[in-house]
Amino acid sequence: MIELAELIGEGVERRVYLHPDNAGVVVKVLKIDDKPDRNEIEEWYLNKVRHVDTPFFPKIIGWEDTIHGKGLMFERIFDFNGEPSQPIAFHIANNNISLQKALRTCLDVLSWAEKQAVLVYDLNPNNLLVRRTDPDGNFEIVLVDGFGPKRLNWRTKLRVRIPTLARVRIRWIRKREIRTWDRLYKRNGSLDQPHAARSVAVTSGNDAAKARFFEAAKARFFGEAAP
Repeated sequence: MIELAELIGEGVERRVYLHPDNAGVVVKVLKIDDKPDRNEIEEWYLNKVRHVDTPFFPKIIGWEDTIHGKGLMFERIFDFNGEPSQPIAFHIANNNISLQKALRTCLDVLSWAEKQAVLVYDLNPNNLLVRRTDPDGNFEIVLVDGFGPKRLNWRTKLRVRIPTLARVRIRWIRKREIRTWDRLYKRNGSLDQPHAARSVAVTSGNDAAKARFFEAAKARFFGEAAP
């Protein structure tokens, strides 16, 4: 049994600690010993999709008994220079990555998930680590949480077995995000015609529309007040 002292992250259901004997490993433990067990679900799901090239997921290492209960170990994500990778919101706040590039990268994750029929349910910015690959600003996204099914039931098991159902779920998640952006537009009065303006913002050179679009999206993804 190991002692876990250095807390490096925390979500609704779990805490993430640095492994005391290996700085390249993190340990996820449940806050409350309850069902569904997110650790068990993640292990089950990663074993199911191990035949798929999953560049956005960390590598699972195995289980470890800890003073806080049973913990699931994953690789820790590092940048090219050996520094621990930071969440995407950190890089936006420090102007390392433009908001536009960050949001497009998030959509790339969903596009990849749909193509591979891999379940992703939460693109919370704290779940998205930016692994910088060189000094020139290039990076990869690693989704350290929010993948796999939220719970195990007959629906999620069918989505794992039948790729078409998984793709339908991913499309629904994409639409959910778009609906959220539209509600932000309407609530804040920043765009008179949210659907048309969203299309303009993404496909045209209208800088004003783009700015309004990304400000609303910023509020959705990073919890900042929309204009």
